Amino acid sequence: MILEGKAAIVTGAGRGVGRGIALDFAREGADVLVNYSSSEGAANEVVKEIEKMGRKGLAVKADVSKEEDVINMFKAAIDSFGKVDILVNNA
Repeated sequence: MILEGKAAIVTGAGRGVGRGIALDFAREGADVLVNYSSSEGAANEVVKEIEKMGRKGLAVKADVSKEEDVINMFKAAIDSFGKVDILVNNA
């Protein structure tokens, strides 16, 4: 697995391209924070799929245009995964 032991944040990952990226990262061994702004249900479904692959997943609502939201999103990732290795700005 190419991304074994890595931790990623994917913005806009509740659906579409972001969802695909988040799931591909998990398939390759990464733990993934799934960021969303309004699609909480879809983001939680992505997390369930990530967890079925044996990886850690976390859905976090954050508006990436707001600095405080971004800081809190990174804190959530570090609290859950211990680090952030990869950031995909898809939102």
